[in-house]
Order: sequence, then C-alpha cells, then structure tokens
Amino acid sequence: MPNNNYLAMFKHIFLMLFLGVVLVACDKGSEDSNLVEAEVLVPTLSDANIKAFTIKMAADYKENLNSLMAGFQSAKKEGNEYQFVNFRNHTWTPAYIKQKDYYQKVFENNASYLAQSPSKPLFDKFESLIYVGITLKNALLDKDDVKLKAQLAVIENDKNIVNNMVQ
Repeated sequence: MPNNNYLAMFKHIFLMLFLGVVLVACDKGSEDSNLVEAEVLVPTLSDANIKAFTIKMAADYKENLNSLMAGFQSAKKEGNEYQFVNFRNHTWTPAYIKQKDYYQKVFENNASYLAQSPSKPLFDKFESLIYVGITLKNALLDKDDVKLKAQLAVIENDKNIVNNMVQ
C-alpha cells in the first residue's frame, strides 16, 4: 500500500501546483495596478497660443457634435430609439467625458486668463454637449417633435457661436 500513499501525495502536490499556476495566470489585477495612466499635460494659455488652442477645441466640439448627430439621425431613420440610447450611453458619452474632463482641467488651470478671453464661451458650449445628447434622447424616446425642433435650433445657434470663434 505504500504506492497508494505516494500516489495520493503526488496527486495532492500536483493539484496544489496546478491551482497555484492557474491563480497566478488569471490574476491580471496585480499587473493592472502597476499600470499608470499617462498624465495629460494641461497647457498654460496665453495670447501666443489661445488661437491654436481654440481651433483645436472647436474641432473637438464639432467632432463630438457630428458623432452625436450621426448616431441620432441613424437611429431616427431606423425608427429605433434604443439604438441611439445605446450609442449615446456606451460609445459617445465615455469618449466625450474624457475630452470634457481634459477641457475642464484646462479651464480650471487657466481661469484667470479665460475670464477675459473671447474663447471662454467655447468651454460652456463644450460642457453643454452632454445636455444636447440628453435632450435628443428624450425627444426621441418621447417622440416629441416640439422638443426636437427646439433642440435642433439650439444646436444651430451653438454651432454658429463656435464657428464665429475660429474665424
């Protein structure tokens, strides 16, 4: 019967080693905690760089708005409001929030300069994009053409304001 003891002990050791390897291989959390997200440099705005910064921010505004409107128009055309809700919630909003957070840091770090800058309203327009998405979503879900027309008028007005800042 000594062979059975060795066999049982071998099985026990093998099982412990196997579990150890599996646990270590599946533990990606320890590696993730070592990853550090690259810190984005926040520029100090001045008369020398405000025009270039404004052009870039206006382009980001337009890109976000165009993406939101394309998702909205596609869902409206398909008659599938939940397609837009899904797009807005899971695709558009996370990407927008990353940019919004960056521009919020820029604004906070340059508040005194921006208080007297003609570019300040651009920050407000960028910030309000989240509310544009919410209103479009609600108009689509409620099938409210009055709300939709009012929001589309706001969008056109905001686009004109942004376009005038970069001319």
